[in-house]
Amino acid sequence: MKTLKTFLLSSLLVFLLVGQSAAEQKTDSYLLQGTIQVMPEITTKVPLSNRDINRITCPNGLPLKDAVYSTEKGISLKIEGSNAFVKYLIVKDAISGENKYRSDPAELYIVCGNNNQIFTLIGMPKDIPAQHIQLVSKEEAIKNSLSLFEGMPFEKKVIMVIQKVYANDIPSAFTVKKIDKSFSVFKDIGITLNRIVVAEGEGMQIKEYILKLQESFKGKSVQLNEKDFLLPELTENPVAIALESQTLKKGRLTRLFILDRTGNRENVNDFQTE
Repeated sequence: MKTLKTFLLSSLLVFLLVGQSAAEQKTDSYLLQGTIQVMPEITTKVPLSNRDINRITCPNGLPLKDAVYSTEKGISLKIEGSNAFVKYLIVKDAISGENKYRSDPAELYIVCGNNNQIFTLIGMPKDIPAQHIQLVSKEEAIKNSLSLFEGMPFEKKVIMVIQKVYANDIPSAFTVKKIDKSFSVFKDIGITLNRIVVAEGEGMQIKEYILKLQESFKGKSVQLNEKDFLLPELTENPVAIALESQTLKKGRLTRLFILDRTGNRENVNDFQTE
């Protein structure tokens, strides 16, 4: 077993024993695992398969009343109870006869329940397996999150959140937002903010970054230190920071986790990509 070291900014140093490092996985594999959760009143980019049938589910079994989208974007959508099934249409190239798969973003407006709660999604078609997008109410997310952490000391909350995100064993009480935004803060290390996981009602969110050595880097590896990433470009109110591996090898990936304090979700929107 490998050690995931977490540095708490309260000067407490803990070691979390977790499974084998996934640094050799491709970047997209971090994106494929688990159900993606979306909250209302927030425009959210979500990865969707451009080959298979994707599923969108209203919260708490509420009926999916309507879905508004542009057929010009090559989308086929069917509503069944609390679910919408989304398929990107495949077209054949007129000259080569080869299949052409959609790659352009498409807006989807999903209306749930008798109170017509609207969820705004931007579907990002990719060559990935079918995705399940779970729509959640903010009240439900906060209630579930508070119940999950009830009676738990703060340090244990921090450790649990990082462990859950590391193992991609994310509780349904957490809200996951796909970001996929790059940052140029180091010459030799590429940094991409993969996703933000929010513990509603607890004032905590964890940012999962993916690190990769640039092709221009002449060496075979570089040693990493958690404190090197405590930068204003990457975090605003850090509480804890953890590296999947402290050795970043060329051609391999590793993950960086930064847990921030936050009073609300508004700062999550700051990471919307153009």
